[in-house]
Amino acid sequence: MIRGIAGKPYINLDPFLDIEGLKNLHYKICKGIVQSKYKKEGNIVRPGGMIDSYTVDFKPTFQALEEYQALPDDHEIKIIGKELGELNNRDEFVLFLKLALGAYDPYQFVFLKTEAGGWETRFEEKEWTPDANYFPELKEWLKKLEGPVFKHLGRIIIFKAEHDVRTGFHRDLIYPKETEYFDHRHEFIHLRSRLDRPFYIWDPELDEKIETGAHAIFFNDQDWHNGGTAIVQTF
Repeated sequence: MIRGIAGKPYINLDPFLDIEGLKNLHYKICKGIVQSKYKKEGNIVRPGGMIDSYTVDFKPTFQALEEYQALPDDHEIKIIGKELGELNNRDEFVLFLKLALGAYDPYQFVFLKTEAGGWETRFEEKEWTPDANYFPELKEWLKKLEGPVFKHLGRIIIFKAEHDVRTGFHRDLIYPKETEYFDHRHEFIHLRSRLDRPFYIWDPELDEKIETGAHAIFFNDQDWHNGGTAIVQTF
């Protein structure tokens, strides 16, 4: 079932935020993504939820990483991985997993506020990153959320997705304690300057998929959710 928020699968925030202002920043955000100096390569984290039933027709990066870790130390892939520095040189190593072991992940991430502290601290106040300087107008738009919407801003991430992106439905839980819902307190907003790529919330019991169809939504990220496909790069 969809737990949702206040009896709804999601809350459409378009009537409450300056969405026209966000939409007008689209090309400036494109420029900022191009200019950003650090684009984090892909996602290596297991998706939350029922891992045993997580079946897709591609190999997620976390599975390729598990395959890599199971290789003997004298395997050529393992030797090269160590030469690259493994996760100490994360982006080159993830790209190597894509090329050598067929890992699939369509994302690059640009952090406007730091990811320091790990997943468990994502709601704590964070510092702006140097890459945020490439998004001055977006930064000002986001800062206006402090006060009327948020007490402070935590992590701010731009997800850049490749063409024809395919990902599986997942729940944003902390692995491995991911079997039960807990009281919803995940105060974040999913934002899109354009709606080229759909975004869904899924009820696995009814096998019903709800397309959100809004530029700004607030939803229970413990529910199953996923973006659909598009023939253009999106963020």
